[in-house]
Amino acid sequence: MILRGDDHSRFREGVTDIDYATRAPHFQKLYLDIQERLRKAANTNRHNYNLRRREVEYTLGQPVYQKNYVLSDASKYFNAKLAPKFVGPFYINRKVSPWTYELKDSDGIVRGTWHASDLKPVETEEARCNGLWPPLGPCTSRGTLPEERRDFDYYRGNPLGPGTRVEGI
Repeated sequence: MILRGDDHSRFREGVTDIDYATRAPHFQKLYLDIQERLRKAANTNRHNYNLRRREVEYTLGQPVYQKNYVLSDASKYFNAKLAPKFVGPFYINRKVSPWTYELKDSDGIVRGTWHASDLKPVETEEARCNGLWPPLGPCTSRGTLPEERRDFDYYRGNPLGPGTRVEGI
């Protein structure tokens, strides 16, 4: 039996007493090592592929924004770069497949089938307060701020607007 390249030359020379019993454990170790390396490579590739993917599932009637696909048109003086990135809100009418949804507008007219990657959930106060959306400021419905600081501008850090000095805040 020929297992390696140098076995050919030994076989031609008439040497047939190759001890395969001593080489068999080496092949078993080699096989296990290759299996482990393939498993590691698959895990690394899976991790890198899924870095910017998000698991999302929408419910029936949930408001979502739809990605806006437009082309520039010089004859109409329209530049796609300046168009809104998302349009809507639309509502989930039905789930067509695990990744596609049929949308309808507020009048109940079906607006087509869209992939989940082209949809973005509408931010609501309830979702923001329950931690379902990245916080954009204090959640006022839970009453987390004292009454005297409700009018505080958290984006600029100043209740009276930019450029004014406030003592004690």
